[in-house]
Amino acid sequence: MCRAMSVATRTLCALMVALAWCDATSARDLEPLRVVSLAQDRTEISGVLSLPDASNGRAPVMVILHGSAGTRAGREGRYAELLGQAGIPTFVLDSFTARGVSSTTSDQRQVATSTMIGDALGALQVLAAHPAIDPARIGVMGFSKGATAALGTAFEPYRRRFGVAPGLRFQVHVTAYPWCGLQFRAIATTGAPILMLLGEADDYTRAQPCVDYAARIVAAGGKARTVVYPGAGHGFDGSEGPTRRLSRAENYGGCFAWIDDDTALIDPATNRRMPDPTSTRAFFSTCRTLGGTVGVHPEAKRRAAEDVLAFLRASL
Repeated sequence: MCRAMSVATRTLCALMVALAWCDATSARDLEPLRVVSLAQDRTEISGVLSLPDASNGRAPVMVILHGSAGTRAGREGRYAELLGQAGIPTFVLDSFTARGVSSTTSDQRQVATSTMIGDALGALQVLAAHPAIDPARIGVMGFSKGATAALGTAFEPYRRRFGVAPGLRFQVHVTAYPWCGLQFRAIATTGAPILMLLGEADDYTRAQPCVDYAARIVAAGGKARTVVYPGAGHGFDGSEGPTRRLSRAENYGGCFAWIDDDTALIDPATNRRMPDPTSTRAFFSTCRTLGGTVGVHPEAKRRAAEDVLAFLRASL
């Protein structure tokens, strides 16, 4: 099906296949879009916009960001279908394929989280100009690495760094098991509400730092809420069976650093800035470990879907 096409077209088709959307009955609802990332590499990435057959006026949309395993994890397609059934269009973004990456699980430097923040904000600009989309009702959600990026887009310093127009922002942020080992020392969010869905037993991106971060955001006048699912681990809403150990996965759960107002990192022990990739790698080499546990938790998966829909109905 995807032979004899350009690289960009094959990327889009592969994304639709990965989302199980390349069937004749649903293809009419799909619109492939290209996004020039606002990250430093300015890579042209791809995504699939799913709109309802008919719409009264401009529609809201949720941008969906994948995790370290890419769109193959299956969560993106499931949530696109779930939100679509609730009347909420989606735009599933692929940050990896155009960069020649299939997974960052064992090497997160292949595509930095800050790069995915630039991707998401680039998608925001493209969607805000789309004739079928209401620019005041664009939200973002993500899983794991994508959740960390979705959380990052809620902070003004990243919007300034990537040159987003002052009046343009995501309306809501939904983050499923993000990594909260990097936190802004001075909290300045856009004011949009943030929902963090966390697993109590997550040994990969731990829940407690996110609970603490949400409390700091609220104390600074922002809007953030956490839901911690008892007994659930990382990837509790995935599609890949029982709990298993990823022995080669880079695990930064024991790491913590501050983010300065210009998005540079600060060593909390020495208060020294880390202005370049070399110093950042040296810092994280002291706290990084290998191995993380992932697996579906049926009850948390069911509750998370309900919590997401309730949050979006109230906020979007």
